[in-house]
Amino acid sequence: MYRELEGVELVGVFDENQERAAAVAEEFQTLVLTRLEELRGRADAASVAVPTVAHAEVGCRLLEMGLDVLVEKPMAVDLTEADALLHAAKKERADSAGGPRRAFQSRVIAG
Repeated sequence: MYRELEGVELVGVFDENQERAAAVAEEFQTLVLTRLEELRGRADAASVAVPTVAHAEVGCRLLEMGLDVLVEKPMAVDLTEADALLHAAKKERADSAGGPRRAFQSRVIAG
């Protein structure tokens, strides 16, 4: 999806499974990040492509780093977690959006 956008650069891939991160990073010729916090200062935005139960946790961490986030649908497991994401976005003045679920596509950039 991002390959087709002009002016967009994939600065790195983070996945708790380092083997999977390395494979994706090699395919897209980018860095493997060993910690989510390595995105701070390297990226303007991030896609959150993790299991739904982790959307709020990961999304809030990224928002607190000042990144705009695109979160797969569903945004969160419940209204409380969705509210936490929205609150973090408002607090950090970042953009937060829900997007189509990509977990079952053949190529997923995991965050």
